[in-house]
Amino acid sequence: MTTTVVALRGRLFCTVPEAAQVLELDPRTLRRAIEAGDFPAVRVHGTVRVAVAHLLTLAGLEDEVTDDSPGARLWARGASRGDAR
Repeated sequence: MTTTVVALRGRLFCTVPEAAQVLELDPRTLRRAIEAGDFPAVRVHGTVRVAVAHLLTLAGLEDEVTDDSPGARLWARGASRGDAR
């Protein structure tokens, strides 16, 4: 487990560069996927954030995200409005 993953545990959201590191992607690649609507993210005060629970689930490092997972409800609200675009 990478240092980044350990540092993210217990947090609700992370930055695009942190998420990109977990997924072993260039941050620009992840940002393009977010802008295209292909990767879930929310905009918080003009800054794009990724829900850690969803990131770790997608990376196969956590169990399935449930409605009571940290940040899950906030992510669902933001994703449904398309805030990251």
